[in-house]
Amino acid sequence: MCIRKLEEKDVKQIAYLEKICFSDSWSEKTITQLLDSRLDRCFVLESQGAVRAYGIIRILADEGEIFRVAADPSKRRLGLGSKLMEAMTEYAKAQGAARIMLEVREGNLAARSLYKSRGFQEEGKRKDYYSDPKEDGILMGMTLV
Repeated sequence: MCIRKLEEKDVKQIAYLEKICFSDSWSEKTITQLLDSRLDRCFVLESQGAVRAYGIIRILADEGEIFRVAADPSKRRLGLGSKLMEAMTEYAKAQGAARIMLEVREGNLAARSLYKSRGFQEEGKRKDYYSDPKEDGILMGMTLV
C-alpha cells in the first residue's frame, strides 16, 4: 500500500469512486484538472495496482481546505481514510498552512468520527447546504501551529 500524488492513469478509477461515494460526484474532466493545479493536491492510496481511496486538499495562503476523502466501499473501516488525513495534514504543514478546514454532511457520522479522531473540531453549521438529499453541512477545523 502506498500514498502518492494523482497521476493521469488514476483519473478513471477516481471518477468511478466519485460516482459510488458521492451524490454530487466530480467528472473526469474536473479530476483531470487536478493534475496541473497549483493550489490543489490529490493524494491517491494505491494497493495491488488499484486506487482504494483518495483525498483532495487545497492550500490557499495559510489555510488548507479538504474537499474530498473517499474510500472504496469494500475497503472501508481499514484505516485508509486516516492514512490519507495524515498525509494531507503533513502536506498542509509543509506548505505553511496554519489551519485546515473541511465540511461534512451532518448525517455522515463515520466521517465526522474520523475527522474528530484526527484532531478536527466542529465549528459551525450550514443549513441545507447539501442537496440530493438535502442536509446540513458541518464545518470542522483544526489548527496546525
